[in-house]
Amino acid sequence: FFVGNGVTDIPLKGKVLRGRLYYVGSPYPLLNLLRKSMVYLLLERNMLYCLRDRLITRQVDAKVETTPDLIIPDEPDLDATIPAHYLHHQMKRLQVYEVGPSRRIEKLWRRAEAALVQISELCREEGTPLVLHLIPAEIQVDGHARSRVLEALGHSAESYDFDYPQRRLREFASRNGIRVFDSLPLMRKEHDPAEPLYIQFDTHWNTRGNHVAGKALADSISVWMNDSKN
Repeated sequence: FFVGNGVTDIPLKGKVLRGRLYYVGSPYPLLNLLRKSMVYLLLERNMLYCLRDRLITRQVDAKVETTPDLIIPDEPDLDATIPAHYLHHQMKRLQVYEVGPSRRIEKLWRRAEAALVQISELCREEGTPLVLHLIPAEIQVDGHARSRVLEALGHSAESYDFDYPQRRLREFASRNGIRVFDSLPLMRKEHDPAEPLYIQFDTHWNTRGNHVAGKALADSISVWMNDSKN
């Protein structure tokens, strides 16, 4: 469970047409209705996304320099120009860390939790062990990336609780008898600006990040399996 889009993007349904991904759902009722039209999907994919990036760029340009291009540096560069698309994703996902979530975000949280309960029940019916792996977002682990995002968007760190998603999901898992593995403490411990765990401006783990998290998860599963045998 990725604490960023695991909540905000759960209503997004994707459809591949001629090799291109189109989103045919949305957490916003009006946009959800519009995306039922193929004409709108084509317009959004080919024009409105570009307009969105331009508006985001204009919004933050007074604070930091941005670029509309998709740039992923080959090597870590703490001062690299921030792509507008990266800020757009972070702007949406910041809502899950808000102190006192809005009614809309709380509704999305409950929808995500209901899906996890359903998965847990299906696993129990089939006798399949389940481990809920809580995958932290880059801005939860990398303080420099978090500061740059908040500065660019003009937001204050005091408005957010960056431990909230994991705390909520651990409590949820405990109530529902779901085994949970929270990799946030480990990723924070292993974070090194010279050897980052995330691909810059991408939000996904790099090779090192996958290795660190994967090994820790495998070790935990081995311990749980041995305990169950004993």
